[in-house]
Formats: sequence, structure tokens, C-alpha cells
Amino acid sequence: MIESKGIASNREKTRAENPIVIRFNVNNFDSAVSELKARGVKVDVKKFDWGIIGIVIDPEGNRIEIKD
Repeated sequence: MIESKGIASNREKTRAENPIVIRFNVNNFDSAVSELKARGVKVDVKKFDWGIIGIVIDPEGNRIEIKD
């Protein structure tokens, strides 16, 4: 559930401002990234030895990730 009366930000919130990251595991990472980009969403893809994530910052500055 997302509650109202949060603090909006034009940039990514710091961990102190919002220590929560919502991460969605997806079955087809490349397809999910392509769909988000086709809808005008900026996705920052980061590769690690444990997997790949796509980082999205919502309109209020909250970090949301998708993972392969």
C-alpha cells in the first residue's frame, strides 16, 4: 500500500529519505526494459556478477528496480 502525504522529490531520494526499494523479478528482463522505454520511462541498467537490474525513479523520487 502506498500512503499519501509523502515528500516528493525531483531527484532520486537518498536512503535516509526513503530506505525502501521495491524490486520486481521479471521473467524476460530485456522485454520488460524495452516496454518501459517504449512508454517513455528512463531505465538505468546495471550489471553485477549476481545479476542485472533496471533502475527506475518514479515521479516522486522513489527508486524501483526490475531484476532478471
